Amino acid sequence: MKAELAAEIGRARDDAAAAAVTHTFLSRHPDWIERYGDRAQARGVQDARHHIDFLQASVELDDPTTFRDYALWCRDLLQSHGISGVFLAENLETIRDHLTGRLTPPAAEAVRLAISAALESLAADESSPWGEDNPLSPACLLYVAAAISGRREQALAIVRGALSDAESPVDVYVEVFESALYEVGRRWQTTGLTIAEEHMATATTQFILSVLQEELPRTRGRRGTAVVTGVVDENHVVGASIVANVLDADGWDVRFIGTNLPHDAIVSAIEQHRATLLAISVTMSGCAARAHDLIALVRESSVDPPRIIVGGAAFRRDPQLWRVVGADGFAPDAHAVAEIARG
Repeated sequence: MKAELAAEIGRARDDAAAAAVTHTFLSRHPDWIERYGDRAQARGVQDARHHIDFLQASVELDDPTTFRDYALWCRDLLQSHGISGVFLAENLETIRDHLTGRLTPPAAEAVRLAISAALESLAADESSPWGEDNPLSPACLLYVAAAISGRREQALAIVRGALSDAESPVDVYVEVFESALYEVGRRWQTTGLTIAEEHMATATTQFILSVLQEELPRTRGRRGTAVVTGVVDENHVVGASIVANVLDADGWDVRFIGTNLPHDAIVSAIEQHRATLLAISVTMSGCAARAHDLIALVRESSVDPPRIIVGGAAFRRDPQLWRVVGADGFAPDAHAVAEIARG
Protein backbone atom coordinates (compact mmCIF):
# COMPACT_ATOMS: atom_id res chain seq x y z
CA MET A 1 0.00 0.00 0.00
CA LYS A 2 2.76 2.46 0.89
CA ALA A 3 4.51 1.73 -2.38
CA GLU A 4 1.30 2.61 -4.24
CA LEU A 5 0.96 5.89 -2.33
CA ALA A 6 4.60 6.73 -3.03
CA ALA A 7 4.11 5.96 -6.72
CA GLU A 8 1.13 8.32 -6.78
CA ILE A 9 3.25 11.09 -5.25
CA GLY A 10 5.90 10.34 -7.84
CA ARG A 11 3.42 10.88 -10.64
CA ALA A 12 2.47 14.24 -9.12
CA ARG A 13 6.05 15.50 -8.71
CA ASP A 14 6.62 16.73 -12.26
CA ASP A 15 8.33 19.96 -13.21
CA ALA A 16 4.96 21.74 -13.36
CA ALA A 17 4.36 20.95 -9.68
CA ALA A 18 7.80 22.23 -8.65
CA ALA A 19 7.33 25.33 -10.82
CA ALA A 20 3.91 26.03 -9.28
CA VAL A 21 5.29 25.73 -5.75
CA THR A 22 8.17 28.06 -6.64
CA HIS A 23 5.86 30.59 -8.31
CA THR A 24 3.69 30.73 -5.19
CA PHE A 25 6.71 31.23 -2.95
CA LEU A 26 8.33 33.91 -5.11
CA SER A 27 5.05 35.80 -5.50
CA ARG A 28 5.06 36.17 -1.70
CA HIS A 29 8.74 37.14 -1.63
CA PRO A 30 9.56 39.27 -4.72
CA ASP A 31 12.71 40.45 -2.97
CA TRP A 32 14.20 37.01 -3.66
CA ILE A 33 13.98 37.73 -7.38
CA GLU A 34 15.70 41.08 -6.82
CA ARG A 35 18.38 39.38 -4.73
CA TYR A 36 19.04 36.26 -6.82
CA GLY A 37 17.75 37.14 -10.29
CA ASP A 38 17.03 34.23 -12.65
CA ARG A 39 18.64 31.85 -10.18
CA ALA A 40 15.69 32.32 -7.80
CA GLN A 41 13.31 30.50 -10.15
CA ALA A 42 15.73 27.82 -11.29
CA ARG A 43 17.02 27.06 -7.81
CA GLY A 44 13.52 27.17 -6.35
CA VAL A 45 12.28 24.56 -8.83
CA GLN A 46 15.31 22.39 -8.14
CA ASP A 47 14.82 22.59 -4.38
CA ALA A 48 11.09 21.88 -4.63
CA ARG A 49 11.83 18.78 -6.70
CA HIS A 50 14.30 17.58 -4.08
CA HIS A 51 11.80 18.17 -1.26
CA ILE A 52 9.08 16.23 -3.08
CA ASP A 53 11.51 13.45 -4.04
CA PHE A 54 12.46 12.92 -0.41
CA LEU A 55 8.83 13.20 0.64
CA GLN A 56 8.04 10.36 -1.75
CA ALA A 57 10.84 8.25 -0.28
CA SER A 58 9.60 8.91 3.26
CA VAL A 59 6.12 7.71 2.33
CA GLU A 60 7.54 4.63 0.62
CA LEU A 61 9.61 3.83 3.72
CA ASP A 62 6.48 4.39 5.86
CA ASP A 63 8.52 6.58 8.19
CA PRO A 64 7.53 10.27 8.58
CA THR A 65 10.57 10.84 10.81
CA THR A 66 12.76 10.33 7.76
CA PHE A 67 11.29 13.45 6.19
CA ARG A 68 11.53 15.28 9.52
CA ASP A 69 15.25 14.51 9.64
CA TYR A 70 15.62 15.65 6.05
CA ALA A 71 13.92 18.96 6.88
CA LEU A 72 16.20 19.55 9.87
CA TRP A 73 19.21 18.84 7.68
CA CYS A 74 17.93 21.29 5.05
CA ARG A 75 17.36 23.90 7.74
CA ASP A 76 20.92 23.56 9.03
CA LEU A 77 22.28 23.72 5.48
CA LEU A 78 20.28 26.85 4.67
CA GLN A 79 21.25 28.54 7.92
CA SER A 80 24.91 27.93 7.13
CA HIS A 81 24.31 30.12 4.06
CA GLY A 82 22.46 32.81 6.01
CA ILE A 83 18.92 31.74 5.05
CA SER A 84 16.31 31.36 7.79
CA GLY A 85 14.55 28.04 8.29
CA VAL A 86 11.27 29.98 8.26
CA PHE A 87 11.44 30.01 4.47
CA LEU A 88 11.89 26.24 4.38
CA ALA A 89 8.79 25.76 6.53
CA GLU A 90 6.79 28.02 4.24
CA ASN A 91 7.98 26.09 1.20
CA LEU A 92 6.98 22.77 2.75
CA GLU A 93 3.53 24.15 3.57
CA THR A 94 3.16 25.23 -0.04
CA ILE A 95 4.16 21.76 -1.25
CA ARG A 96 1.62 20.19 1.11
CA ASP A 97 -1.19 22.45 -0.09
CA HIS A 98 -0.31 21.99 -3.75
CA LEU A 99 -0.04 18.20 -3.61
CA THR A 100 -3.21 17.79 -1.56
CA GLY A 101 -5.28 18.97 -4.49
CA ARG A 102 -3.64 16.49 -6.86
CA LEU A 103 -3.66 13.33 -4.76
CA THR A 104 -6.22 10.81 -3.57
CA PRO A 105 -7.19 11.14 0.11
CA PRO A 106 -4.87 8.32 1.32
CA ALA A 107 -1.86 9.77 -0.49
CA ALA A 108 -2.71 13.30 0.64
CA GLU A 109 -2.89 12.07 4.25
CA ALA A 110 0.52 10.38 3.94
CA VAL A 111 1.94 13.67 2.66
CA ARG A 112 0.27 15.61 5.48
CA LEU A 113 1.70 13.29 8.16
CA ALA A 114 5.25 13.52 6.82
CA ILE A 115 5.21 17.30 6.34
CA SER A 116 3.51 17.83 9.70
CA ALA A 117 6.32 15.93 11.43
CA ALA A 118 8.82 18.20 9.69
CA LEU A 119 6.93 21.43 10.44
CA GLU A 120 6.50 20.58 14.12
CA SER A 121 10.23 20.01 14.53
CA LEU A 122 11.08 23.19 12.62
CA ALA A 123 8.62 25.22 14.71
CA ALA A 124 10.09 23.84 17.92
CA ASP A 125 13.57 24.68 16.62
CA GLU A 126 14.67 21.14 17.43
CA SER A 127 18.30 20.22 17.22
CA SER A 128 19.28 17.80 14.48
CA PRO A 129 18.86 14.25 15.81
CA TRP A 130 22.53 13.43 15.51
CA GLY A 131 24.99 13.60 18.33
CA GLU A 132 28.00 11.92 19.84
CA ASP A 133 26.01 8.72 20.37
CA ASN A 134 25.43 8.45 16.62
CA PRO A 135 28.71 8.42 14.68
CA LEU A 136 26.99 8.86 11.31
CA SER A 137 26.58 12.36 9.94
CA PRO A 138 23.10 13.64 9.02
CA ALA A 139 24.10 13.67 5.36
CA CYS A 140 25.13 10.02 5.62
CA LEU A 141 21.88 8.90 7.25
CA LEU A 142 19.80 10.81 4.71
CA TYR A 143 21.93 9.42 1.91
CA VAL A 144 21.30 5.86 3.15
CA ALA A 145 17.55 6.45 3.15
CA ALA A 146 17.69 7.77 -0.41
CA ALA A 147 20.11 5.16 -1.72
CA ILE A 148 18.29 2.05 -0.48
CA SER A 149 15.14 3.26 -2.22
CA GLY A 150 17.03 4.11 -5.41
CA ARG A 151 16.29 7.85 -5.30
CA ARG A 152 19.22 8.98 -7.42
CA GLU A 153 18.27 12.64 -7.69
CA GLN A 154 17.76 13.19 -3.99
CA ALA A 155 20.84 11.14 -3.09
CA LEU A 156 22.86 13.30 -5.47
CA ALA A 157 21.32 16.45 -3.97
CA ILE A 158 22.38 15.33 -0.49
CA VAL A 159 25.92 14.66 -1.70
CA ARG A 160 26.14 18.02 -3.44
CA GLY A 161 24.91 19.70 -0.28
CA ALA A 162 27.56 17.89 1.74
CA LEU A 163 30.22 18.90 -0.79
CA SER A 164 29.24 22.55 -0.50
CA ASP A 165 30.03 22.46 3.23
CA ALA A 166 33.05 20.13 3.14
CA GLU A 167 36.63 21.34 3.32
CA SER A 168 37.60 18.64 0.82
CA PRO A 169 35.68 16.25 -1.46
CA VAL A 170 37.57 13.43 0.25
CA ASP A 171 35.67 14.25 3.45
CA VAL A 172 32.45 13.38 1.61
CA TYR A 173 33.90 10.13 0.28
CA VAL A 174 34.63 9.09 3.87
CA GLU A 175 31.75 10.59 5.84
CA VAL A 176 28.99 9.91 3.31
CA PHE A 177 29.91 7.14 0.86
CA GLU A 178 32.13 4.89 2.95
CA SER A 179 30.06 5.33 6.10
CA ALA A 180 26.84 4.74 4.15
CA LEU A 181 28.14 1.51 2.68
CA TYR A 182 29.12 0.26 6.14
CA GLU A 183 25.68 1.22 7.45
CA VAL A 184 23.92 -0.57 4.58
CA GLY A 185 25.98 -3.68 5.30
CA ARG A 186 25.17 -3.46 9.01
CA ARG A 187 21.45 -3.14 8.33
CA TRP A 188 21.54 -6.05 5.90
CA GLN A 189 23.09 -8.23 8.60
CA THR A 190 21.03 -7.02 11.57
CA THR A 191 17.76 -5.35 10.60
CA GLY A 192 16.44 -7.26 7.63
CA LEU A 193 17.46 -4.94 4.80
CA THR A 194 16.66 -6.86 1.63
CA ILE A 195 19.20 -7.91 -0.96
CA ALA A 196 17.34 -5.75 -3.47
CA GLU A 197 17.71 -2.70 -1.22
CA GLU A 198 21.40 -3.42 -0.68
CA HIS A 199 21.93 -3.72 -4.43
CA MET A 200 19.90 -0.54 -4.98
CA ALA A 201 22.18 1.37 -2.60
CA THR A 202 25.25 0.03 -4.39
CA ALA A 203 23.91 0.93 -7.83
CA THR A 204 22.89 4.41 -6.67
CA THR A 205 26.33 5.02 -5.20
CA GLN A 206 28.07 3.79 -8.34
CA PHE A 207 25.97 6.18 -10.43
CA ILE A 208 26.76 9.17 -8.20
CA LEU A 209 30.46 8.37 -8.14
CA SER A 210 30.45 8.45 -11.94
CA VAL A 211 28.74 11.86 -11.87
CA LEU A 212 31.23 13.26 -9.37
CA GLN A 213 34.15 11.92 -11.38
CA GLU A 214 33.08 14.27 -14.16
CA GLU A 215 32.13 17.22 -11.97
CA LEU A 216 34.84 17.53 -9.33
CA PRO A 217 37.98 19.56 -10.08
CA ARG A 218 41.28 17.79 -10.54
CA THR A 219 44.70 18.75 -9.23
CA ARG A 220 46.94 20.23 -11.89
CA GLY A 221 50.10 18.30 -12.70
CA ARG A 222 49.83 14.55 -13.09
CA ARG A 223 51.52 12.32 -10.56
CA GLY A 224 51.74 9.29 -12.80
CA THR A 225 49.43 6.54 -14.02
CA ALA A 226 47.46 4.42 -11.56
CA VAL A 227 45.61 1.19 -12.27
CA VAL A 228 42.76 0.53 -9.82
CA THR A 229 41.17 -2.89 -9.56
CA GLY A 230 40.05 -5.78 -7.37
CA VAL A 231 41.05 -9.44 -7.55
CA VAL A 232 39.59 -12.65 -8.96
CA ASP A 233 36.26 -13.48 -7.22
CA GLU A 234 35.99 -9.95 -5.76
CA ASN A 235 32.62 -8.63 -6.93
CA HIS A 236 32.42 -5.51 -4.76
CA VAL A 237 33.17 -2.56 -7.01
CA VAL A 238 32.15 0.58 -5.09
CA GLY A 239 35.19 0.68 -2.82
CA ALA A 240 37.50 0.55 -5.81
CA SER A 241 35.44 3.26 -7.51
CA ILE A 242 35.93 5.55 -4.50
CA VAL A 243 39.69 4.93 -4.64
CA ALA A 244 39.72 5.74 -8.37
CA ASN A 245 37.87 9.03 -7.80
CA VAL A 246 40.16 10.08 -4.95
CA LEU A 247 43.31 9.36 -6.94
CA ASP A 248 41.92 11.12 -9.99
CA ALA A 249 41.14 14.21 -7.91
CA ASP A 250 44.67 14.11 -6.48
CA GLY A 251 46.32 14.31 -9.89
CA TRP A 252 46.79 10.71 -10.99
CA ASP A 253 45.97 9.51 -14.50
CA VAL A 254 43.62 6.74 -13.39
CA ARG A 255 42.70 3.56 -15.22
CA PHE A 256 39.86 1.91 -13.30
CA ILE A 257 39.52 -1.52 -14.88
CA GLY A 258 36.86 -2.98 -12.59
CA THR A 259 37.01 -5.99 -10.29
CA ASN A 260 36.92 -9.79 -10.62
CA LEU A 261 39.34 -9.77 -13.55
CA PRO A 262 41.86 -12.50 -14.40
CA HIS A 263 45.16 -11.51 -12.89
CA ASP A 264 47.03 -11.77 -16.16
CA ALA A 265 44.60 -9.18 -17.59
CA ILE A 266 45.51 -6.83 -14.74
CA VAL A 267 49.22 -7.34 -15.46
CA SER A 268 48.57 -6.55 -19.13
CA ALA A 269 46.76 -3.34 -18.16
CA ILE A 270 49.70 -2.29 -16.00
CA GLU A 271 52.11 -2.85 -18.88
CA GLN A 272 49.85 -1.23 -21.47
CA HIS A 273 49.40 1.97 -19.47
CA ARG A 274 52.90 1.95 -17.95
CA ALA A 275 51.38 2.29 -14.54
CA THR A 276 53.53 3.51 -11.67
CA LEU A 277 50.86 2.69 -9.07
CA LEU A 278 48.56 -0.29 -8.57
CA ALA A 279 45.68 0.09 -6.09
CA ILE A 280 43.86 -3.11 -5.09
CA SER A 281 40.54 -3.11 -3.20
CA VAL A 282 39.48 -6.27 -1.33
CA THR A 283 36.22 -6.45 0.60
CA MET A 284 35.88 -10.16 1.39
CA SER A 285 38.50 -11.67 3.70
CA GLY A 286 38.40 -14.86 1.66
CA CYS A 287 39.81 -12.92 -1.30
CA ALA A 288 42.91 -11.71 0.56
CA ALA A 289 44.92 -14.69 -0.70
CA ARG A 290 44.04 -13.61 -4.25
CA ALA A 291 45.66 -10.26 -3.51
CA HIS A 292 48.84 -12.07 -2.48
CA ASP A 293 48.78 -14.03 -5.76
CA LEU A 294 48.17 -10.89 -7.84
CA ILE A 295 50.94 -8.93 -6.16
CA ALA A 296 53.40 -11.79 -6.63
CA LEU A 297 52.48 -12.08 -10.31
CA VAL A 298 52.88 -8.31 -10.86
CA ARG A 299 56.34 -8.32 -9.29
CA GLU A 300 57.43 -11.40 -11.25
CA SER A 301 56.12 -10.07 -14.57
CA SER A 302 57.50 -6.53 -14.47
CA VAL A 303 61.05 -5.32 -14.82
CA ASP A 304 60.04 -2.12 -13.05
CA PRO A 305 56.88 -3.04 -11.07
CA PRO A 306 54.54 -0.28 -9.88
CA ARG A 307 54.16 0.69 -6.27
CA ILE A 308 51.31 -1.40 -4.84
CA ILE A 309 48.82 -0.25 -2.23
CA VAL A 310 45.81 -2.11 -0.87
CA GLY A 311 42.61 -1.21 0.95
CA GLY A 312 39.12 -2.44 1.71
CA ALA A 313 37.28 -4.17 4.53
CA ALA A 314 39.48 -7.29 4.39
CA PHE A 315 42.54 -5.25 5.33
CA ARG A 316 40.75 -3.12 7.91
CA ARG A 317 39.82 -6.30 9.78
CA ASP A 318 43.51 -7.22 10.03
CA PRO A 319 45.73 -4.10 9.98
CA GLN A 320 48.88 -6.20 9.37
CA LEU A 321 47.46 -8.23 6.49
CA TRP A 322 48.81 -5.81 3.88
CA ARG A 323 52.34 -6.82 4.86
CA VAL A 324 51.47 -10.50 4.57
CA VAL A 325 50.20 -10.12 1.00
CA GLY A 326 53.33 -8.18 0.01
CA ALA A 327 51.90 -4.70 -0.61
CA ASP A 328 53.89 -1.49 -0.25
CA GLY A 329 51.20 0.29 1.75
CA PHE A 330 47.69 0.14 3.20
CA ALA A 331 45.04 2.87 3.03
CA PRO A 332 42.40 2.35 5.76
CA ASP A 333 40.02 4.91 4.22
CA ALA A 334 39.68 7.45 1.43
CA HIS A 335 41.49 10.10 3.48
CA ALA A 336 44.62 7.93 3.48
CA VAL A 337 44.51 6.87 -0.18
CA ALA A 338 46.13 9.96 -1.69
CA GLU A 339 48.78 10.24 1.03
CA ILE A 340 49.74 6.55 0.87
CA ALA A 341 49.75 6.64 -2.95
CA ARG A 342 52.24 9.50 -2.97
CA GLY A 343 54.60 7.38 -0.88
